Amino acid sequence: MNTNLLHRPTNLKYRNVLYLFLFLVVFDGLLRKLIPSLSTPIFFLKDILCFWIWVDYLLLNRYPLPKLLKRALVVLFLLLLPVFIRTALLDPYLALFGWKQYYLYSSLSLLMVKASIENERFIYDFILHTACIILPITLVAIYQQQLPSSHWLNQGIGGADLSGFSAAGKLRVSSTFSFTGQYSYFVLFLTTINLLKVSLKISWFSNTILQWVETILLLGLCVVSIFISGSRTAPLGTSLIVILSFILLLFQGITFKQLGRYLIFMLLGIVLLLTLKSNFTHFFEAFDQRFEDGNNKNELNERLISSFELNDQLDISFTDAILGRGIGVMSNGSDKISDYASLMRSNGFWTESDFQTTMWEGGYYLVFSWYLFRIGFVFLLIYYSFRRSTTTDRLSIVFIQGFILFLAGLATLGIQSILAISWWLGIGILLSLTMGYEKKA
Repeated sequence: MNTNLLHRPTNLKYRNVLYLFLFLVVFDGLLRKLIPSLSTPIFFLKDILCFWIWVDYLLLNRYPLPKLLKRALVVLFLLLLPVFIRTALLDPYLALFGWKQYYLYSSLSLLMVKASIENERFIYDFILHTACIILPITLVAIYQQQLPSSHWLNQGIGGADLSGFSAAGKLRVSSTFSFTGQYSYFVLFLTTINLLKVSLKISWFSNTILQWVETILLLGLCVVSIFISGSRTAPLGTSLIVILSFILLLFQGITFKQLGRYLIFMLLGIVLLLTLKSNFTHFFEAFDQRFEDGNNKNELNERLISSFELNDQLDISFTDAILGRGIGVMSNGSDKISDYASLMRSNGFWTESDFQTTMWEGGYYLVFSWYLFRIGFVFLLIYYSFRRSTTTDRLSIVFIQGFILFLAGLATLGIQSILAISWWLGIGILLSLTMGYEKKA
């Protein structure tokens, strides 16, 4: 594994902003529980950083970007403008909140590319550091599982009792995040980064044995984090990302050596899963119980089908059906800054699925434009990276390709900030790696 890719200097401003942003994302919940009086400022601090990135790019430092990214961001801006104006007429504060959900986090891809343009080795350093985040969040989750539900670490933001939020007698832990869903979603990103790290042969060590110890430790922690929260999203999402990555590898051309390496990665994951499940059953009990309950009630099939259905509260007027009832309403925190959003959600109504949210918030217009952009942009990215990489490089990028394709097709990017953050970070990583391959050619 290459250790000589690390520790070359880059612009400290951009590097530090990226790492500060990651810190705020990962430890958001922990900080808000420790300092409840600053819960709201902490919640919005990462958004302020993203706003600064846009200001830095547009007004202070117009650095060069790949044409594909620049054009995509212009297109998305224009596509979102009608629903932004529609929302602004309902509530200006909500319009700004909705804009951040759908557009603000795209600045992360700008910053990632900027840092990589200044130093082409930076992206490898970033991947290595980010992969190691799985260590503290898994250890916190393991510690959390041993604590009673009354402990402050196991309570919700504001001290809410979460004792009813459990399975098989195990509280569904949230680690350092605000709630379990955020933890599960971000684990998908970290697992992908760890697969990317192994495929790129990046390590802290030059000794081969230590490299394997590091790989087994980090991937083992990924397995624990995937299952310990009891979420079905993380195991299912990881499986789909791996399958999509393999399909993409087949379509882009594969050598027997690459196929062998890919199968070794998968075999290692299976061995780790079976070993951990046999020796640390308590890490898997919440997931096993929820999976069994879901199968008995056909819950997974019902939720999948219902996610594309419009219930009575989504049966809206013709006018609302065109441009929706306001972007950002269904996102966490919108009711704190918008009276309109608070009113819309006052009876507990919430659109859980991505399709329902998109339809309710932006109508048929947003359903068409938002999904068309997401899927179209990702396929253009995959084609862009395919054309600029060699057969040898492709095993190293199919995992991040599979990740952003999975999120583009199925993730609730308009509701969950952490998914939008992960998606745009993934896009920035893919573009940065591709630019590096292009320079080598």
